[in-house]
Amino acid sequence: MASKLSDAQSSFFLCFLLLMGCAHAANGITGFGLKNITIGVLVDLDSTLGPSVKESVELAISDINQLATSENGWLNGSLLSLVVVDSRNDAFQAAAAAMELLNQEVVSIIGPQSTTGSHFVAHMCSTLQVPIISYGATDPALSEHQYTFFLRLSHNDVYQMRAVADFIRYYGWRTVVALYTDDDYGANGITALEDALMQQVSPSMFRRERLPPDIDRDGVGSVLSRLAMMESRIFVVHAQESVGLRVLEEARYLGMIDSGFVWIVTDLLAYSIEMLMRRGDMRVVRAAQGLVGIRRYVPPSERQKEVFKRWEQPSFGAEMIRRGVAMPLIWGDVNVYAMCAYDSVWLAAKGLDEHLRNGGSIGFGKQKGEDSTEEGEGNISALGQLKVLREGRSLREAMLRMNFNGTIGPVQLNENGDMEAVPFEIVNAVGRGMRVVGYWQDGVGISALPPPEACCDAPTIPADESTVTLDADGRNSIGLKDTMKFQVTLPDVVWPGGGTQVPRGWVIPQNGRPLMIGVPKRAGYKELIRESVDVHTNVTTFHGFCINVFEAAIRYLPYAVTYQFVSVNGMSENSTPTYDHLISRLANQEFDAVVGDAMITKKRLDMVDFTQPYIESGLEIIVPLVSVRPNTRWAFLQPFTPALWFTIGGFFLFTGAVIWMLEHKSNSAFRGYVSDQIITSLWFIFSTLFFAHREKTNSFLGRFVVIIWLFVVLIITSSYTASLTSILTVQQLSPSMLGIHSLLVSDAPIGYQLGSFVKEYLIDLGIKPERLVPLYSKAMYAKALRLGPDNGGVAAIVDELPYVQLFLASEATDEFTTAGQEFTKSGWAFAFPKNSQLTSDMSEAILRMSENGELQKIHNLWFNSPEDKANDSHVNSSQLDFKPFSGLFMISGLVSLFCLLVHITRLLKEFIRSKAWNDGSSISTSSSLSRSAQLIKSFALYIDEPVNRQNMHNRKSMHNNKESMEMAISHMLDATPVSSLER
Repeated sequence: MASKLSDAQSSFFLCFLLLMGCAHAANGITGFGLKNITIGVLVDLDSTLGPSVKESVELAISDINQLATSENGWLNGSLLSLVVVDSRNDAFQAAAAAMELLNQEVVSIIGPQSTTGSHFVAHMCSTLQVPIISYGATDPALSEHQYTFFLRLSHNDVYQMRAVADFIRYYGWRTVVALYTDDDYGANGITALEDALMQQVSPSMFRRERLPPDIDRDGVGSVLSRLAMMESRIFVVHAQESVGLRVLEEARYLGMIDSGFVWIVTDLLAYSIEMLMRRGDMRVVRAAQGLVGIRRYVPPSERQKEVFKRWEQPSFGAEMIRRGVAMPLIWGDVNVYAMCAYDSVWLAAKGLDEHLRNGGSIGFGKQKGEDSTEEGEGNISALGQLKVLREGRSLREAMLRMNFNGTIGPVQLNENGDMEAVPFEIVNAVGRGMRVVGYWQDGVGISALPPPEACCDAPTIPADESTVTLDADGRNSIGLKDTMKFQVTLPDVVWPGGGTQVPRGWVIPQNGRPLMIGVPKRAGYKELIRESVDVHTNVTTFHGFCINVFEAAIRYLPYAVTYQFVSVNGMSENSTPTYDHLISRLANQEFDAVVGDAMITKKRLDMVDFTQPYIESGLEIIVPLVSVRPNTRWAFLQPFTPALWFTIGGFFLFTGAVIWMLEHKSNSAFRGYVSDQIITSLWFIFSTLFFAHREKTNSFLGRFVVIIWLFVVLIITSSYTASLTSILTVQQLSPSMLGIHSLLVSDAPIGYQLGSFVKEYLIDLGIKPERLVPLYSKAMYAKALRLGPDNGGVAAIVDELPYVQLFLASEATDEFTTAGQEFTKSGWAFAFPKNSQLTSDMSEAILRMSENGELQKIHNLWFNSPEDKANDSHVNSSQLDFKPFSGLFMISGLVSLFCLLVHITRLLKEFIRSKAWNDGSSISTSSSLSRSAQLIKSFALYIDEPVNRQNMHNRKSMHNNKESMEMAISHMLDATPVSSLER
C-alpha cells in the first residue's frame, strides 16, 4: 500500500513539474528558474576561416558563462548554451540550418559567415522577431529596413568598395575588370564598386565578369583566357573563397600572375589567403605573389591578446586535437571574422542581460493566423510551425543600445543595425605572408598611417598630418574625379612578377585586329592629308602633315601598336566629310581613333577624348587687298595720329615756357612787354623746327635744354618727312574688312570650308545661313575672293589658322591678307574614345616631340613658307602714333624739368643773400600770412629784375654797409677809456 502511495506521489510530482514547465513555456520565462538560454550559430565549417570562427564563439560562451557564475545577477543567474550548425556556404543549406536553429527556439542567431543565404535567413528572423547578428555578411542590401532584426558587426561593402576605388584612383588606372560570384555577395558588392568608380572609369571601361558559384577550373580558364586578350590588366576579385582561389590558381597557370598585371582581392579572400599562406599551402603562396588585398583593419589591443592568446596554450591545442581538429589554431590564425564572431556573442549576451534586468522575459508563441485546431495543425508548414520570440523587438532595442570595447575595438551599432564606417588596410602578398602598405578611412581616404582609434593602443594621428588633398568644394577622396591629387606616398608595392614599378594597367588588346583609324578623304588642302593608291598593288597609302605627326607619335610609345587607316568619304566627290560626323562614329565605336585636322570643340569634347594639340589653331578672316587713295587735301596730317600731334604741340609750348624762364632774367631778348615776351618765346621755339632761331641763349641751362630739344625736333621732322613721302608716293593696300565685327554688320556673302565647324559657329554668332558660301579648295578660295560679293564671289572667308597659312603661302599672296585678330583659340588633336589609355600616352608623345623639335621639323616640311609671307608682299603705311616717340619725349621733359629746378634753386639762394632779404625787417612786425605774401611778392620782383640793375643795387648796398661798419668802430673806440687801453 505504501509502495503504491509512493508511486502515486512520485507520479503526481512528475505531472506537477511537467505542468509547471508547460506553464513556464506558455507564459514566458523571467529570471526565476531559468538555467539555460540557447543561442544559435551559423558557420561554414569547410571554409578556411570557419574553424577559427567556431572556436571564437565557443570561447565567448565559455567566458560569458564563467562571468554568469561568478557575478551575481548576470543574466539573472542563467547560462548560455550554444547550438552550432554548418551552413556549408550554400544558400539552401543556410536556410535549412537557420530553420533548425529557430525550431530549437534560440533567442538569437550568430551568423551567417557570408552573404550567401543571408537574405532569406534575415527575412525569417525578422518575421519571428529573433535578432540575428552577422559577423561576415557584407551585402549593402542587408541594411535595408525590410530586415529590421538583422544586425551585423561585419562591415558594409559600400565602404570596402570605396576603399578599392580610391586605391585604383591613387595609381590612376582607368580600365577595370571585376570578377565576382554570381550571388548576393558578389553582385551587390561589385555594384557598389561600380558606383564608387563611376566618376573615374566610364561604363565602357568597367567590365563585370560573373562567375557561377559552382564554376569549375575549365570554366575559370575560359573566362580568363578571354580577358587576357583584352585591354585591361587591373582585376578585382570579389568572390567566395573557393571560387577566388580557383581564379588565382588558373591565372597563374595562364601566366597572368606576371609583370604588367594587377590583382586586387577583397576582405574575405584576403584573410583566407593569408591563413593558407601561413599554413604553408604552396599552391596558394605561388598564386598569390604580388596581389593586393583590401580588408578590414582592426587595430591591435590588449583585449585581443587577453582573449586569443589562449589559443597558444597547450591545453587548448590538446582539446582541439581531442575533438579531431587536424591543425590546432594559433595566435597567427586570429582574423577579423573570428573577432567579430566573438564580439557578436558578447553583444547578444549583453543585450539579453539588459533586457532581463529591465523586467523583460523570454518566451515564444505562435505566429499570427496560425490555426490552433488539431486539423489545422496538420496543414501548417514547417515554417508556419516556427515560434515567434514575443519580446524580440525589446531584445533588439537592447542590443542596439549596447556600447562596449570588444576585440575589434568599440562595438556600437547605428539605428540600421550596422557598424559605423570601419577602416580598411591595404596589404601586399609577399613570400608567405601579407605586409601592410597603407590604410583607408571614410572621410580621409588613403593614408600611410593607421587610422586613430580612441579605445585602442593605436597612436593618434595629429591633425596636421593630412594625407589627402581636398578639392575646391571641400569633398574628400570618395567620389572625386581623377583630377584629385594624393599627397600621401605609400610604400613600394611588390606587384605580380616581383617588380615594384607601378603597372600601366592596360595594353593594346591582343584580339588580332589592328586599331582602325578613321581618316577623312579631303577634297582640298592635300598638304594635310593625301591619299594615294598604287595602281599595281592596289594598296592605299596616306601622307601629309597630320599623318606624319601621328606616325611619329606612335613611334614614341613604349609598346607596339598595329593600326590601319580607313578612308572616310564625304557626301560627294568634291566634299570633305564633317568632323562632327567622324567624331560621332568614333563615339559609337566604329573606329578606334580619328586622325586628321580635327579642331577641339566643346561639342566634340563631350563625345570623345582629345590628345594634346599638335598645332595651334583659331579662326582667321581672309579678305582681298584693296588700293586706298589718300585724302590729298589733308594728307599732310596723316603721318601722325591726333594723339601724337597734340603731344608734339604740347611739348613745343612746354619747352618754350622753360626757355623763357631760364633766359628771362639774364637775356634782354626775352624781356619787355608781356605780349612781346610771349611772341618772342613762341617764335623762338617754333623756329627750331627749321633750325632758324635768331635769339641767342645766354645761360648754360638754357643752352642745354635747347640742344636736347633740337635733337627731338630732328627725329620728329625726319619721321614726318619719311611717312608723308610714303603716303603720297607708295600705293596703299588695305584689307577690305577690318575684322569679325565688319562681317556681322554687313550683308556680304562669307565663304567657309565645306565640312568645317565654321558654318555652325558663324550661325551661332547671328549670321544668316544664306550668306554662307561653302568652298573646299585653295583655288576656290582665290576665285571667290577675286570675284567679290558683287560678281558671285565672297567678301571674306573664315577658316582655321593652319588653312589660312597654307592659302596665304600660295601664289596669290600679293592679293589677300588677314583682317582683325585671331579668335576662338584652340588646336588640332587626335581623337580617341572616352577614357582610352592611348589618349594620355599619345599626348605625352606629342609633348616629347614638341620638346625635342621633331614636331617643328614636320611642320616646316609641309608649311614651308613663313606664316606672314602674305604681309611681306605689300606695304601698308600706317600712321605713326605716340608709342615710338614716348622715350624721346620723356628724356626731353625730364631734362627741362631738371634744368628749371636748378635755376629756381639758384635764384632762391641769391635772393636770400641779396639786400631784398635784409630789408625784410620792415615787415617783420606784420602777421605771418601777410609776411609770406610779401616775401613771395619780393621774390617774384627779384626774378623779374634784370641782372645788371640787381648787380648795381648789390654793390651800392655793400658800400653803404662798409661805411656803416667803419662809423660803428670809431664810435666804439671813442667811448673806451685810455687807462683800459693801456692795460
